[in-house]
Amino acid sequence: MTDWFLSFDDWSSVEKHDATNVEIYRNSKLFLRKKESTRTRDSVRPKLPGGSIEYDVNLANQDSGCVAGVYLVQTRDRGDCSNTDMNGERPGFCRSIDAMQANKYGFETKAFPCKGRECKEESECHISMHI
Repeated sequence: MTDWFLSFDDWSSVEKHDATNVEIYRNSKLFLRKKESTRTRDSVRPKLPGGSIEYDVNLANQDSGCVAGVYLVQTRDRGDCSNTDMNGERPGFCRSIDAMQANKYGFETKAFPCKGRECKEESECHISMHI
C-alpha cells in the first residue's frame, strides 16, 4: 500500500485517520498526490484501461437529497480543468467519470467523454440503482 498525500482546499474538511482511512466531510473535495504538491503532474493517475480502482464508503449518514461522490477528472496544471479553477464544478470540456454518486438509497455512475474541446453534458453511459 502506497501512502498517498492528500491535497485539498482551505474550505474543505478532510481528516486522514491512517494510510487507508480518510473522512471527507460535506461539500469537500480532495486530490490524491504522489508527493506534497498541488501540481497536476504529481496527481495519482491510475492506469484504468484494463485496470480497476477499489474503495469502501460508509453511506450510513448520507440521506436522500445528498450524495457522496468519487470522481475521476482529467486535470491540468493551469487553465481549464485545473484543480484550482474547478472549485467543485466540472467545466464543460474536462473529461470525467463519475465513478460513484451515492447515498443510502441509491448508486449512480456516469461517463462524460470528450472529443477535442467538445464534451457531452449528458452522459453516454449511465448506470444507476435505487431502492
